[in-house]
Amino acid sequence: MEKKKEHTFLKYTLKTISYRIMGTLITFLTAVSLNVPFEISAVLSLGELVIKPIFYFLHELFWDKKSDNKLN
Repeated sequence: MEKKKEHTFLKYTLKTISYRIMGTLITFLTAVSLNVPFEISAVLSLGELVIKPIFYFLHELFWDKKSDNKLN
């Protein structure tokens, strides 16, 4: 059972990282395409790169816990 928890934790961690790379790139490209200066676009992207993974990870854990409760 402990092995499954480790696998789940690793899965959520890798999903969080890949999701944030994609999201940060989209934010940066959107800002640049709207003629936001490069420096501001970079700061916005880096800010969200730090904050959003925390919320995404917590969101995944919350939903996983809710799913487990419904199955029992």
